[in-house]
Amino acid sequence: ITLGTGSALPSKYRNVSATLLRVPGYGSYLFDCGENTLGQLKRVFGGELPEVLRDLKAIWISHLHADHHLGTASVIKAWAQETLKEDLTKSNKLIVASDDGMINWLKEYSEVADYGQDRVEHIILNHASGYDHQFSPEETQKVGLSSIQACPVEHCHGALAVVFSLPNGFKVAYSGDCRPSNEFVKIGQGATLLIHE
Repeated sequence: ITLGTGSALPSKYRNVSATLLRVPGYGSYLFDCGENTLGQLKRVFGGELPEVLRDLKAIWISHLHADHHLGTASVIKAWAQETLKEDLTKSNKLIVASDDGMINWLKEYSEVADYGQDRVEHIILNHASGYDHQFSPEETQKVGLSSIQACPVEHCHGALAVVFSLPNGFKVAYSGDCRPSNEFVKIGQGATLLIHE
């Protein structure tokens, strides 16, 4: 579900970058989270928003340009508030996966505003991690993902393209607004769904 495609030039009807992927039986996954992504979620889903937030398992941030990440803290806060309302979801964790620059930004932001950082699980994809994260069977049961694989792309420092793989063989490849990338072609081979700007 496209929530925003305007990037650096949003308009009245095209908010900044955000795409929600809903996979029945597994969860929902947010790819990039520009400013007011929460407002876009409210507009699209209305009264269904609490269910959408409870079902959110992971947020992917492709890079640290404001039009791709500035709405992250407000979405996490709304998710934290909604999931605290029910016993079944109050101990849930939300994954935020990105380059370490984004993770550091979230940690710094938590020092000035309580948005639910204590319930966020960070996954850093960088050279040290081999741009790869494999989930254990127990983790897969909780988050619906078997792996997250990324690769550096030409755009800005820390910019990454990504592939989310689910245990049922569903594979989604997402690139933000980067230059064409042969490495992204390699990791995205056989994708069920390709999302790119």
